Parts: sequence; structure tokens; C-alpha cells
Amino acid sequence: MTTAQTYSLLFIAIFFMSVHGQSLRKRIQYESVSQFLFHNSKLCGDPFSDAVWLPVLDLCTIECDITSQYCVENEELTQQCKTLPDDCQALLRKSIKQIQRHIRSQKPVYL
Repeated sequence: MTTAQTYSLLFIAIFFMSVHGQSLRKRIQYESVSQFLFHNSKLCGDPFSDAVWLPVLDLCTIECDITSQYCVENEELTQQCKTLPDDCQALLRKSIKQIQRHIRSQKPVYL
């Protein structure tokens, strides 16, 4: 294997780990927001109250504002964003800041 090939493989590995780390952080954030919504259902409303539109949360393929909306899907797999009540949004924004601080404080794991 040439030096150029070695550097190319190293670059690809570093790029993959970087992208994987970002998606992992995003997944952790979505999972944390999901937990927040379920634990604060009195303030935020029951995400399962509408039998037609069910929450998909971390499996969403459309762009929903994580601080004010959550993603739902119907039986035809059509997705849409549902807006959260204002009080819920305010508390969620505070919680997201705490989650982000926690994620940033985590030390990376190198294999």
C-alpha cells in the first residue's frame, strides 16, 4: 500500500468517525427530547393523543424545529411537524441547552 493510499484510508476513517459522532450526538439529542415530551405530557400534551398521527421523533425524515415541534407520521408514512404549546417550548429550550452542555462535556472515546 502506498503512502497516498494510506493517507486516503486514514482520511476516510476520520471523516466517517466525525460524521458518526455528529449523528450519534443528534440521536442522543432526539432521544432526550423524546424523553422530555413523555415526562412532561401534562405541559406538552400527549404525543399519542391523535390516533392518525403518531410520533416518530428520531426517525423523522423531514426538518422539524426541535425546540418547538415534533415529528409525526400517518399510516401512509406521510410525515409532518406538530407545534408544541408555548409553555412546553420554553421549558424544552432550557432542557435542550442542558443536554447540549452535557454532550459537549463528554470526552470522546478513541478506539
